[in-house]
Amino acid sequence: RLDESHQSNKYFETYRRHMIRIRRLSTLQLDNVTGTDAYRSALADNFRKIGELAKKNREVMDEVIQPILSSREPLPGQTVREVQEFSDHLMDAWRHENIDLPVMSLLSQRMIRDADAKQDDNYTVRQLDQEIIACIALVAETRRIISRPQLAASLRERGLKALDKQLHYLEKDRFLTLSEESRELVLINSRYGNGLFASLLPLSDEERNLRFLLLSRSISLAEEPFYVEATPAYDWSYHLYRCYDYISGFDEYDNGIGYKDEELKKIAEGADKLEEIWKGDRNRFEKIDNYLYIHAHTLRNYMHSGRIDKAKYLEELYAIYETRDPSLFDVDSIRTNIELPCDYIAALDPLTMTESQYQAADTMYREILSYVLRMPKTGVFFELMDYYAPLIFHFVELPGSISFEEMILRSFAAFHPPTYIHSIMVAQISRCLTSHLLRTMPELFIGMCDCHDKEEVVRSSDRIEHFIYHAALCHDFGKLIIIDTIFMYGRALLNAEFDIIRQHPELGAMLLEKHQSTRPYADVARGHHVWYNGEGGYPQSFVVMNSPLRTAILIVACADCMDAATDSVGRSYSSGITLDHFIKEVCDGAGTRYAPWLPGLLKQPAVHEDLDRLLTSGRQSTYRKTWLLLRGVQDSFLN
Repeated sequence: RLDESHQSNKYFETYRRHMIRIRRLSTLQLDNVTGTDAYRSALADNFRKIGELAKKNREVMDEVIQPILSSREPLPGQTVREVQEFSDHLMDAWRHENIDLPVMSLLSQRMIRDADAKQDDNYTVRQLDQEIIACIALVAETRRIISRPQLAASLRERGLKALDKQLHYLEKDRFLTLSEESRELVLINSRYGNGLFASLLPLSDEERNLRFLLLSRSISLAEEPFYVEATPAYDWSYHLYRCYDYISGFDEYDNGIGYKDEELKKIAEGADKLEEIWKGDRNRFEKIDNYLYIHAHTLRNYMHSGRIDKAKYLEELYAIYETRDPSLFDVDSIRTNIELPCDYIAALDPLTMTESQYQAADTMYREILSYVLRMPKTGVFFELMDYYAPLIFHFVELPGSISFEEMILRSFAAFHPPTYIHSIMVAQISRCLTSHLLRTMPELFIGMCDCHDKEEVVRSSDRIEHFIYHAALCHDFGKLIIIDTIFMYGRALLNAEFDIIRQHPELGAMLLEKHQSTRPYADVARGHHVWYNGEGGYPQSFVVMNSPLRTAILIVACADCMDAATDSVGRSYSSGITLDHFIKEVCDGAGTRYAPWLPGLLKQPAVHEDLDRLLTSGRQSTYRKTWLLLRGVQDSFLN
């Protein structure tokens, strides 16, 4: 496969086109869908096509990409050029398009090894650039996984090694040995590399200082005649603009990174310099960034550094937000429609919130949901999630407004309808199982909803059903934070992606614990993938039988598996099995994966009848409601 005569381009291009096609197929556009049956049929057809495309992509992975990754021999020049072009298409930092970042990351590491072996400086600089781009994008993605901050930290460390290696080329003797293109890449990464410090959790003093030092050094390069003369075509004006732009973004949202007062003053000074540059060449920079968006960051910097008070900041930020265009879905529009509301919500204090601030936040929540429900799921989905996940982390429940539960469920409907439908189905199955179990074995619910004996359980049966129904609705909330990994239908998941997906129970529990309305459901989210006997599933640190909600967890775990196993629509990798087949699997796993009382419950004729109805006409009804929700939002906007 690595012979000079072998042309990989056609395989790479096929893989890329399939990934783009899969992304579009996985979230159905409703333009030509005329009703519930058509919606369900179109969704099923889309996932059938996804399965076919993914099979072809797995062949490319096995026959072309994997041999390149595993080879220890020097790569032929033709292969190097083809892989470089392929990698450029898998992750385009300029256009904010992520086609397959994990594979691009694997290829970047392979190519760095090849460049080092060949001792070709220009080749090395080119591949270090790809490695830095990959690591920055992966840090931006994994920083959302606050349940396991080590993921982002390890990628940050990997990226900093590549950045340090590249910045050594700024030594003047080495710099002059590079081609003009390579010199420019080194200069670009002297500023762009600061993105490795993106975080939603506090950074250490050393990390914050290093971030400032990187950009201070990058700014100073523009003042050295040597570098200016050595790169006659380099855009130094844009270089400085971006340096100060990055500085103004250091304190994003609620300054979660933890910059101190003196550092916040430096950030505000950087914002002043950014505005000065923008206004000094308005005709040019207004084509790059909307001034009001830039000014919104300046206002945040001023608020954090004490130059203006919070009330003034919120008033002016909302005025800027109102100038946005909710009909556009490019990168700049995503920022103004999603990031600015996140800044607003992050700055709110529920205890001192005014009526006008309440109304503004309530309006933003509703408009955000309308925006993402209408948004086409293109390559900029990666950019959208970079702003949407922090919005979820900073969400504030407002009395009488959209609840956290509703916000997440509607978000699932927007980003990934199969997960929305799955959540509804699991809730309905759980309620059904709970209702029958309350009738036959009420003692299993003692301890739930403040019930101390069977009699209290019987009297509280409606309350217990309601509790378990809503706990089941919330069981997969952690998936929203990693939805772009869930979207990876185009090939077999990599080990690193499995590690991310396994974080969704803990992530979901952490999200639920943030809000009084959902806090009681946290153990259900945390434990729904843990086996009854504790010897399988994840997270392994959670013991189901130690939780007072153990019966609820075991019911939701069964309902989760039942819907997944019997669904033939939203899964590209398998066809649904029958209810009877699933019940046999439960019987085989009783006492290990499943609770020992589940087989007896599932075999009851009344239970079987109710479940069969839920999995047929009930599921059809859920698809109908989903279609009406999505269609209604689009129609109301058009009208």
